[in-house]
Amino acid sequence: MDRHVRATAWALAVVHRPWPVEVRCLDLAEEVGEPARAVLVAEGHKSTAAPAEEVAEAPCGVLVDVFALADHDHVA
Repeated sequence: MDRHVRATAWALAVVHRPWPVEVRCLDLAEEVGEPARAVLVAEGHKSTAAPAEEVAEAPCGVLVDVFALADHDHVA
């Protein structure tokens, strides 16, 4: 459970990080790229795989960036 508490605290800190929207969008693109790269490697189109931990955490990073962009634009 301690791991989840730390992850939640980290996500809240990241969402409220004072990054410009452009930087947040670039970070979102990077997060989406990690699982895409894993699929390309699995299908044999690329030969360099990302560490499994990066791929496993990528969906969380995508959600954090989406929530941060929504927070920036005051989307309820």
